[in-house]
Amino acid sequence: MRQEKRLTMDQLAERMRDLGHPILKSGISKIESGDRRVDVDDLVALAIALEVNPNRLLLVDHAEVDDELELTGELMVTSKSAWAWASGDLTDDAGPWPWAKFAEHGGRPMEAHRFQKATRPHDPPIYLTPEEWAVVEPLRQRVSRLWFDLSEDERPLLQTVFKSLVGFNFAVVAVKEDDRGEL
Repeated sequence: MRQEKRLTMDQLAERMRDLGHPILKSGISKIESGDRRVDVDDLVALAIALEVNPNRLLLVDHAEVDDELELTGELMVTSKSAWAWASGDLTDDAGPWPWAKFAEHGGRPMEAHRFQKATRPHDPPIYLTPEEWAVVEPLRQRVSRLWFDLSEDERPLLQTVFKSLVGFNFAVVAVKEDDRGEL
C-alpha cells in the first residue's frame, strides 16, 4: 500500500510521527516484511497515514467472486464476500458465513437487521411499522423479481441506481414489534 501511494518509508514514518503514533523506518520495514506484528492502534494510524480505511490494510485490493481468501486458518471465502462482511453488507453470494442465511431471500431478517445495525452505524437499516411494511413489501418483491431477471453484469448497476434514488441502506428493513421499536 505504501508503494501504491508512492511513499518512501521515511515519508510514512514522518506521517506516523505527525499523527502522534511514531513508527520508525525500521519498524515500517519490519511490518512490510512480516517481522513485526501490527496492533489495532498501529492499524488505525497506518490507515490514516495511508489515506485508506483499516479494511483496505486487512484485505486484498479487489472484490471478486472467483478467488479464495483465507481469513483464518479454517475460513476461506471469496474476496467479494470478505469485503461485504467487512463493510457490513449482506450479499446473496456471502459464502459460508453465519450471516449467509440472513440474505433477503433466505431468511432471518431480524438477525440480518441486527448485523447491519451493529456493523453500519453510519448507514443503519430502517424500521417500518407493520402498516408501512404492508405498503413496502409488494415493491420489495417486484424489485427482487427484477433483480433475478437481470444478468450478473446488470445487477451492480441496479443496486447503485436504487441506493442513490432512495438515499439510504435498503438492504434490510425491519418491522417494529412493539411501540418502543424494539426487535
